Amino acid sequence: MKHRTFGQVVAALRREQFDFTSGHSWTQRQLAKKAGLTVRIVGKLERGEQARRDAAVAKRMEAARRHMQAYVDRFRYKASKARQAQSRLKALAKLAGPPPPLADAPVRFHFPEPQPLAPPLLHLDGAEAGYDPARPVLRDLDLRIDMDDRIALLGANGNGKTTLLRLLAGRLAASAGVVRRVPRLATGYYAQDQTETLEPARSAAAHVAALLPDAGETAVRAWCGRFGLEGTRAEQPAATLSGGEKVRLALALICCARPQVLLLDEPTNHLDMDAREAFVAAVNDYAGAVILVTHDRG
Repeated sequence: MKHRTFGQVVAALRREQFDFTSGHSWTQRQLAKKAGLTVRIVGKLERGEQARRDAAVAKRMEAARRHMQAYVDRFRYKASKARQAQSRLKALAKLAGPPPPLADAPVRFHFPEPQPLAPPLLHLDGAEAGYDPARPVLRDLDLRIDMDDRIALLGANGNGKTTLLRLLAGRLAASAGVVRRVPRLATGYYAQDQTETLEPARSAAAHVAALLPDAGETAVRAWCGRFGLEGTRAEQPAATLSGGEKVRLALALICCARPQVLLLDEPTNHLDMDAREAFVAAVNDYAGAVILVTHDRG
């Protein structure tokens, strides 16, 4: 499942294809074969495409307006054509409409360039994990993660997707088997409740400055700007930010360590369509590995 592009092709690992608790031991390539490389092509009209269509309509209307105006200018004072000219004057009035709305400033996401590390970044060998030693959620996991991996996990709650991310992030210890991490590996883990860890009274810039103590004010504000928190947004208390802005701030914070692996659990829940498209573009440009959990199939 390498070199798959989010927003174009999504590899879907559903319960009927990969039961984490079934006891099967599958490598990543075996899993891809078992799942038949189940893919879903995401085809949705992007905002940019709609803008191009609107511009084409406006161009046709302007051409029609110029044609009518030329006719009126030529024949409005000629008795034999006065009626037709008057009719076109009325049509011109109907064509005159409000100016097109100004385009919104694009939402920005820009994940930092990670330092390359020798593969594999993560290697699971017969790993087992859960919250009750007697009843593991995951067992017999054989998995390898490299810098160029793109893995999306789709499916209902309870399949162990979040548990897998927590295991890979080091937030949950394996109860059996081996989890190997390459030295100096940094992971950026975005949990489902990640925005709840923000300090309500602290601004985005203050959050970033706390994690980048050697960075000057300009560098801190530039880091906020990578995630669309520019201008006054960077100085607002986190409590006053919208849901999508809090997601962007949380992503900005997990990226402060310039991780080689992004582990993202439902990161698009509070993002609007423009922000989701910007997020997809940023993930596609990111040079590290991405493992993303989502229920969003739209």
